[in-house]
Amino acid sequence: ANRLGLWGPGAAFRDAATFSTEIKNGGTGAMELLAMQMKREGKYLVRSLSFKGASFDVEEMQMTNEQVEMWDKSAELWDVIIRVFTDAQERAKEGTTTLKRGIMSQVWGAHQRFFASLLMAVKVPGTVRIAKQALEEGKSV
Repeated sequence: ANRLGLWGPGAAFRDAATFSTEIKNGGTGAMELLAMQMKREGKYLVRSLSFKGASFDVEEMQMTNEQVEMWDKSAELWDVIIRVFTDAQERAKEGTTTLKRGIMSQVWGAHQRFFASLLMAVKVPGTVRIAKQALEEGKSV
């Protein structure tokens, strides 16, 4: 994959590990954007991915007061969850360091998945509004 120029001098990513981490953290959306960029540059051939007549815009969604409150309460809840797990680990007399790290890795993984899902959820109303407007204009969605 190094020959594709996805990392290294002059690329957006320093090395393969950075590339892999960033794409994984970006989720499906990052992978789709990467596939689109690679196809545009002639580095990727997919018959089901066509740009003909297609375009997209990046929109910034403003959170409502209710969504901000939900986000803040979620952050408070996760603060408690993480403190409980951290305290439990400090008090635990049994279990290897590897086991304890594995547990915290699972907690942090759940934390990341939760906030990724919540972030996606708060975008839904704005996305639906944009899609409806595009349909009214006779565009494909």
